[in-house]
Amino acid sequence: MTDVPPAPQPPEQPAQPVPQPAAAQPAANPYAQPSSTPYGQAGGAPYGSPAYAGAPQEKTNVLAIVALSLGIAGLTILPLLGSIGGIITGHMSLGQIKRTGEKGRALGLTGLILGYVGLAVGVLLIILVVSFFGLIASSGMMYDDFS
Repeated sequence: MTDVPPAPQPPEQPAQPVPQPAAAQPAANPYAQPSSTPYGQAGGAPYGSPAYAGAPQEKTNVLAIVALSLGIAGLTILPLLGSIGGIITGHMSLGQIKRTGEKGRALGLTGLILGYVGLAVGVLLIILVVSFFGLIASSGMMYDDFS
């Protein structure tokens, strides 16, 4: 039959272990921040971030912020629509704040008050404009009276 050659033998290990080269130390980072604080500055986290996380902040009700914004807008750039929106969202925010205990009650109340003030001013202006034109129409003056 055929002769099968023997399997190759692994090389023998030396009796003494060969010393392994020491692990290469990483080079120092030339862009690292200095470990000591120069000029007597207080130590802490880099880039001006706080050194501690602090207490968790309470959430402010979003509808209260919207009510304040719409109340201000109702007095300035959106006379009646902003005021009505401020009144509606102010009432909604106060209800949510009462249920959930969120912050922002003063914001919602201020938006509500500004909404009512803006609505009152808008209604008064409409009454004044209508009465002004009614007074002019009832005065009996015609355009051809000026000639």
